[in-house]
Amino acid sequence: MSKNARYAWRLSLGGLLLGLLACAVYLLAVPLGFKYGEIQVGHGLEHEGRIAWDAAGVPHIRAQSLEDGYFLLGYSHARDRLWQMEFARRYAGGTLSEVFGAKTLPMDRFARTLGFRRTAEGIYANLDAPTRVLLQRYSAGINAYLELAPAALPLEFSLVRHERPGPWGPVDSLSLHLLYSWTLSANLGMQLQRLALAEHLDLARINEVFAPYPGERPPATRDYASLYRSLRGTPDAGKLLGQLPGSNVEGIGSNNWVVSANRSATGKPLLANDPHLRLTNPAAFYLASLKIPGLSLTGANFAGAPLFVIGHNQRIAWGYTNTGSHIQDAYLERVDPQDPRRYLAPDGYRPFETRLERIAVRDGKTVSLEVRSTRHGPVISDIYEPARLPQAQRDRLVIALAWTGLDRHDKTFPSLLAINRAEGWKQFLDATADFGVPPQNMVYADVEGNIGYVSAGRVPLRGADDDLHGLAPSPGWESRYDWVGYVPESAKPRSLNPREGFIATANQRIVPSDNAFDFGHDWVLPYRYDRIREWLGGPGQRTLEDSLELQNDEFSSVMASLLPKMLEQVSDPDLRASEAFALLQGWNHQAAADLAAPLIAGYWVRAFTRELLQPRIGTQLLASGWNQRNYDGFLRLILDGQADLRFWCGQEQGCDLKLNQSLRRALDELRAAHGSAPDGWKWGEAHAALAEHVPFHKTPLRTLFDLKNNKGGDNFSVNVGRFDYSDPANPFNTRIAATLRMVIDLADFDNSRYALSTRNSGLPFDGATDLNELWARGAYIRIADDATDATDRQLVLRPSASSSGEPRP
Repeated sequence: MSKNARYAWRLSLGGLLLGLLACAVYLLAVPLGFKYGEIQVGHGLEHEGRIAWDAAGVPHIRAQSLEDGYFLLGYSHARDRLWQMEFARRYAGGTLSEVFGAKTLPMDRFARTLGFRRTAEGIYANLDAPTRVLLQRYSAGINAYLELAPAALPLEFSLVRHERPGPWGPVDSLSLHLLYSWTLSANLGMQLQRLALAEHLDLARINEVFAPYPGERPPATRDYASLYRSLRGTPDAGKLLGQLPGSNVEGIGSNNWVVSANRSATGKPLLANDPHLRLTNPAAFYLASLKIPGLSLTGANFAGAPLFVIGHNQRIAWGYTNTGSHIQDAYLERVDPQDPRRYLAPDGYRPFETRLERIAVRDGKTVSLEVRSTRHGPVISDIYEPARLPQAQRDRLVIALAWTGLDRHDKTFPSLLAINRAEGWKQFLDATADFGVPPQNMVYADVEGNIGYVSAGRVPLRGADDDLHGLAPSPGWESRYDWVGYVPESAKPRSLNPREGFIATANQRIVPSDNAFDFGHDWVLPYRYDRIREWLGGPGQRTLEDSLELQNDEFSSVMASLLPKMLEQVSDPDLRASEAFALLQGWNHQAAADLAAPLIAGYWVRAFTRELLQPRIGTQLLASGWNQRNYDGFLRLILDGQADLRFWCGQEQGCDLKLNQSLRRALDELRAAHGSAPDGWKWGEAHAALAEHVPFHKTPLRTLFDLKNNKGGDNFSVNVGRFDYSDPANPFNTRIAATLRMVIDLADFDNSRYALSTRNSGLPFDGATDLNELWARGAYIRIADDATDATDRQLVLRPSASSSGEPRP
């Protein structure tokens, strides 16, 4: 054995032994934190309370007040999700580098520049006293767990040599809300993408690449492509935007629907919701039940915050999808060439607001970050290291961000609290009026048989002379692009008991294109929405089982739209005689995991898109665009002959040359990756749902802690499975999916169903049901009142004699 081979063997053995030792420590530590029976807590609990975990690991909390209920929920969150909470808190606070070193500096710069924690501090200061108390009690529950189970820290802390998390506070919870809201505020990426495309394409071609909503024309806008090219001649333009990473959030959406009592087989409404988020282990959502006198809550919350985001109480049920409204604007700000401390505003040059952030870096020096802000918001082009941009360009043109999430008077938390307590439509509607960020399509049902819908959340009000409509970055020195307030509540879409007997949303357009108020233009294509409406609008009544089946529907509406037109233009006789062609012709467009046809179609659409766009915009922009809208609307225009075919295809009519060439290339790539025999081509294997664990997915332990399941569906099926065509190694792995599925039965709340994409706890050896396995095969659990009657996994928490119920200051 060579010296290098011996070294590699020893390194592998050492890693294995370290992993086994860490797992042994973990297995020994977990039971210390999973104490059952009775304990006393010193601060924050006023009366005795109980937590009982059912077979699925869902906590059933019983308390005498909401304050005590939040304390117990905080304790349960810390017990089950402490590492996830700590990582998210550090991400939002910009302190990851204290633990992970210099490699997380870009993330810390991002969080510090946007100021998640600074904004959360302002929000907390503006909350009313009773709401602050509830957040304090929740935090006290987390801290009680940290005090009572100091030896039971999850394995992740040992792996990264992070000894102990600090105390939790209310600002931590509010910071997490802002971080999660950022992931659902998607239009910044589209603005940056359009700015980058302007280096290669004119406005008409950009409007083809990011096609308008089906049946509509592109909004009439200023020729921003020419504007950006005119700026290129100055020292401040260059390739500034092309070097800024864009957001990557398309596909993060949801489905929801509600069926009226008259259309329901139960005689009461049915409400369904399945939020689409990035797959992680553990999942973003946490299932729980909390009961106090007069209030019974069941549903999902985010570990780190006490509110039930979706679910039901004893009278009503609610669910959300993202509206996709434009709530972010990028502004090009011109720096004073005589004084780089100033920027151009409509009334002349103004000084930047500045603050100095110091970021501690593990095993390194503290890094100083000067954060600049304009009248619009923080300068996001300062986030990344100066070496990434020529200094002259950094100092002459910068990009500032306006985002509704940076409002220190935000009242989203009190709004959600009021929704949790609402007992009827009017109370629910009143509660949504204070909802801020991110805007949501909220569906509603109650035990009286009513169903409803409201679009909630602040949407910027744009002036009548704003001719960019939030589609592209605006010149910050022109006042016509400033926000002039927010869209009034009375102008937001809402509905109560519609005649058709159901309501559905799936991130589709929610207002007409000629609506008096501008909500946005980058709506998700309505494939999911149309499929849901088709399903719900059929004859007969709907059962709970119908909604379960619909949530797991794998029909590929996008392939049903594109593929027949693609097949028509294949003229190569060898291709038409191939087995792959026959499989596509005979396909019913069900993207089932065991089929070859969806895999062939996926490779073909990927290759065809590349043939069209890569020569025109380059590899990097092609990849970042795939992260935004997947170009399916663009392909629809090409195949319908509504785009400039001479420019894109090199033909006056049709696009058969590129279609034939791309199919040949797709089959070559497919065979190289999956073998030459079509019998071995399985969509589910290539489209596997991959939930990565932080940080184990970067260690030899990833095989134990990452979750991988063969999966059907695709980007636009109701059972969504969002993948990234630009990933060279795994272009079809599912990265975004319905991390939670929920169907609420208003006739019998205990008959409601839930499916979570991971275990409810973040601990792989917790002894609970493997919810990931159920989720992968479309199965569900109940969260019923009697689910914990026979369990011995109960913990009674009592206040100590010295406890006043007030949290320690």
